Amino acid sequence: MLLRFYNKYFFKILSKKCSLSLLLLKKCFYFLLFSLIFNNNVSAQTIVMRIALQTPETDFLNLSLLEFEKRVEILSNGTIDVELLHSGSLSKDDDMPNAVNSGLVEAGVVSLNRYIKEVPSVDIFFQPFIFKTKEKYEKSIFPTSEIRLSLETEINKFGSKVLFWLPYGNVVFISNNFPILRPSDLEEKKVRIFSKTLGNLVLASRATPKIVPNSRQYFSYQTGEADIGMTYLSSINNLKLWEIMDTLTLSNHARLEFIIITNNLWWQQLSFRNKEIIKRAASETEEFSRNFFIESENKIIKDLKERGMMIYRMEKNDLELWK
Repeated sequence: MLLRFYNKYFFKILSKKCSLSLLLLKKCFYFLLFSLIFNNNVSAQTIVMRIALQTPETDFLNLSLLEFEKRVEILSNGTIDVELLHSGSLSKDDDMPNAVNSGLVEAGVVSLNRYIKEVPSVDIFFQPFIFKTKEKYEKSIFPTSEIRLSLETEINKFGSKVLFWLPYGNVVFISNNFPILRPSDLEEKKVRIFSKTLGNLVLASRATPKIVPNSRQYFSYQTGEADIGMTYLSSINNLKLWEIMDTLTLSNHARLEFIIITNNLWWQQLSFRNKEIIKRAASETEEFSRNFFIESENKIIKDLKERGMMIYRMEKNDLELWK
């Protein structure tokens, strides 16, 4: 009798415990299921990243950012939607930092030299012939270089975050009938410039600097407003300057870099995963862009030569005269 009582009591307790365990298991199951559904819904929400730039759709910068757009959307499985607002449709270069900082747009493309008043040291890349070799220049713009990190730290103090850099062009000379190999070749000539720093080089060469907007270059050479031009290969190609200037000197004495900046608040609100996706795409795009830039400039040089322009390169002895 006693044994039967214990067996009955034991199975009754066991049954209750099993019922409680099953109830707890059910609750845990539904909780986990709800969490998974909730998390999937959150991760499935599309993050919009609009990038404003001033150059046209066919420009080198826009083509590079199309690569960034593709990489971000692949890495995020479409949960980050990159939209490119080109041709200055949202903001011009001078106003871009304010547009980004105010939240008008999540990111913007701005020339590094736009920050010359706030961060005078950005002008280092416009100091003529300061980098003696191509290798030294490339070392200075490498993502972990002291020069680049120092500039980014200073720029970040003004309310936005520098995401990555894009090359835009080497500064070259265009002229008629003769190359510009030595400072004496500029003497008593009117030289088109687009920065005060480059103007100092012209003055030191006993020439007259003329600030001429990019869009008016063709007219200025055609009318004699300027005899010689400092410009970019892309401008020679896009503006058809080869029609009125027959000589190109690949001096590469300065370089223009653009930076992509993001709104700080927008960036901080991103999840760790989304930040890592964007940073990876940015790094890959910059590497792609620098290779694409070299290929593009080489193609332009080849095309200009075929169009009849005489192409010159400065020799080591010539370069020493400019320093």
